[in-house]
Amino acid sequence: RSKRYAGLKYLDPNVPPKMDATGVETVRRDNCEFVRTTMTIALDMILKESNVQGAIDYVKHRVSSLLQNKLDLSQMIITKGYTKKAEDYDSKQGHIELAMKMKKRDPLTAPNVGERRPFGSIEGPKGMSMCERCEDPLYVLENGIPIDNQYYLTNQLKEPLKRLFSPVMKNPDSLFNGDHTMKIGTTAKKMGGAAKAGSLMSFVQKSEPCLSPGCRIPVTSKDEKVCRAFCKECRNNMGSMQAGYLSLLTQMNDVADRRARLMVAHNRVHHLSSHHDNLCTSRECKVFFMCKKAEVDHKAVSEKFDRCLEGFRQLGMSAQGAIAPPDAPGDISQTYDGTTKTDAHDGA
Repeated sequence: RSKRYAGLKYLDPNVPPKMDATGVETVRRDNCEFVRTTMTIALDMILKESNVQGAIDYVKHRVSSLLQNKLDLSQMIITKGYTKKAEDYDSKQGHIELAMKMKKRDPLTAPNVGERRPFGSIEGPKGMSMCERCEDPLYVLENGIPIDNQYYLTNQLKEPLKRLFSPVMKNPDSLFNGDHTMKIGTTAKKMGGAAKAGSLMSFVQKSEPCLSPGCRIPVTSKDEKVCRAFCKECRNNMGSMQAGYLSLLTQMNDVADRRARLMVAHNRVHHLSSHHDNLCTSRECKVFFMCKKAEVDHKAVSEKFDRCLEGFRQLGMSAQGAIAPPDAPGDISQTYDGTTKTDAHDGA
């Protein structure tokens, strides 16, 4: 049986002790970064700070963040070695099945024997095996596939934390039950592919929501002919349209700034030119997936922003004019009913 322990190693009475861990999740490469970070900080709080209650509160916060989908995908990636050919394995392995799946998609980017394969566990229909739930993180990002948070809680995090907290608390199961687990985030799945004949989804028409803050009314196909950005109620409220435009503008600036910062950090780590959007080819690079996530977020917000601008154009006005002061050139009326256009200048 392999050794598994963690403790403080004292080498010099004048030097603070160092953490010495063997066989636990803090040093194992086949655990995701989320598990390693959670275990490391909890161990430090228990052993170095003697703060058991602080460690309990920290773990509950991490469990809550996991269930509410507040974690970045780069923290959820698991890596395992692709050490031999698929037919040489005695049983099905998730990362090997994923390698075969990737080979069918694109043989040029498929992993080869001897490489470590990063993957994540995704949500799937009832009865779907764990091997089938393994998916390429890049494919997950580009297709908006939700991660299976319950898998990470039950199969990755629960047992290591129970082993860690069993000697210091009476009921370690309380870390995974209670008020902090009541709020669960939902991730909308993208509707990929055509609906099956005879299914209810074949009758569903997808509508984009109104872009005004706090308004989730769908913009119907009839309303899209007038304005595809705002619903009928918000079109008659200039303040709502202004707030929607400014909110999207702020989001655009935030995601663009985050993407630029991540690209600079990535290029510094890999000594790449900062004048080009170069990304490394290593799938074990944490910053790589953070950059790709920022790129996907930037694209999604850009599509919303373009829809907002197009909506203003449909109404015969510009977004800049809509947020201009009342006495500024290019003033527009404060309401729009969808039947008459407002001239951009007085007397035009």
